[in-house]
Amino acid sequence: MPSLPAHPRAADLLARARALVFLCAVLLCGLAFQDGFLIWPARPRTADGQALPYGARIAPQGGFIVQDFSVNSNYLRQIRDHAAARPYRLEDQESMFRRWFPLAGSGEPHAYSPAALLLSLPWLSLPPRAAFTAFTLLNVAAALILLGWGVLPRVKNLAQAAAVLVAFAGQSFLITIRIGQSSVLTTCGLACGWFLLRGGRSVWRGLGAGAVLWALAVKPSAAVILLALVLGAQAWLALGTAVILTIFTWLALAGHYGGLGTGVRDYFSLLGRYYAAGMTPFMAGGLLPQNCTNLNSFLLCLAPGLGGRAFFLSRILFVGSLAGVTLLRWAGRISLSAQFQALLLAFLLFCPHLGFTEDWVICLFVVEGAFFREGAAPWLKAALVAAVVCLHGGWVFPAKLILSAWWLAESPACRDLGKKQS
Repeated sequence: MPSLPAHPRAADLLARARALVFLCAVLLCGLAFQDGFLIWPARPRTADGQALPYGARIAPQGGFIVQDFSVNSNYLRQIRDHAAARPYRLEDQESMFRRWFPLAGSGEPHAYSPAALLLSLPWLSLPPRAAFTAFTLLNVAAALILLGWGVLPRVKNLAQAAAVLVAFAGQSFLITIRIGQSSVLTTCGLACGWFLLRGGRSVWRGLGAGAVLWALAVKPSAAVILLALVLGAQAWLALGTAVILTIFTWLALAGHYGGLGTGVRDYFSLLGRYYAAGMTPFMAGGLLPQNCTNLNSFLLCLAPGLGGRAFFLSRILFVGSLAGVTLLRWAGRISLSAQFQALLLAFLLFCPHLGFTEDWVICLFVVEGAFFREGAAPWLKAALVAAVVCLHGGWVFPAKLILSAWWLAESPACRDLGKKQS
């Protein structure tokens, strides 16, 4: 039975709501850009006049705060200049960090893949402040393109528009822009890969999805989501393209990472110990569990003595959920859309290293989750908005569990679980 056309007044109201959400997003991006530009002094100094590198400043409570973009740019710049023999080895990373910021009491590790060096070359030659400005503008442009052309056209009602606005305007987006994190770009990359995969099997879409997967490998935790989706869609051209690009990248840049074999071994060794208890004391500062919003952090807050065991439990659940959902897709028991929704949930809940900035992917989940069936009670719609609001509070992980339960109960994709999918 064909669906009835929407009432003209309701359609007009929804169009106005979409326009309002986009306008609010534009204003928010402007404020976030201004905030990120102003809080980092051009020539920072300590109270006694000692110079600090750009991207570092004195914290109100004492100590120092560093900007993620400057930290990673420092690593990439030194890797480009062959300043370390084995850049993925923790001892070398500690030396690189101290060389950049001698006054620092703690550092942050760098686990971006060699693709990051290739993609960052345009702004590594710029002065640090100009590079941060260019990177911030790129993030803002990507966020507005995703919202205007990828998210808002699929919003079905006012409650969903409100949930998208709350998800977009939360602390994860503001913090990401302020510190120069890459989470906005990786979220947009996930969306781009999804749009390409769901649109058909043309050669150009396969090549494009493969290129996006290669670029997302900069941040492995996001890349595995798209990898599982590529496998679920059986998009072998995309997979082959990503593998070829990755191999060529490693071969081309092996000299910057201590050689091909050494670089690959050091890289996977670093990923295997990418948690606070697995770091050297100096490098553990950037991986404290209180800075994360996942199962690993939640378990450590409840039982600090778990240490690395919480990390390994999170990893097992993360990899297991990705594999299980992909197998369900191969068996034809869930649609590709349902697989994407479940993968996003697995990322939000179980990804072993997940900070506030990565939570911006909730924007995608709210829309792809298709929460609102026709005739749903208004209080149910309001509850979704409230759940998204809770995600910006202190108890983020329990709020994610509530959102997961909602999806399991309300999503058409879950109600159709077990039916043969195309």
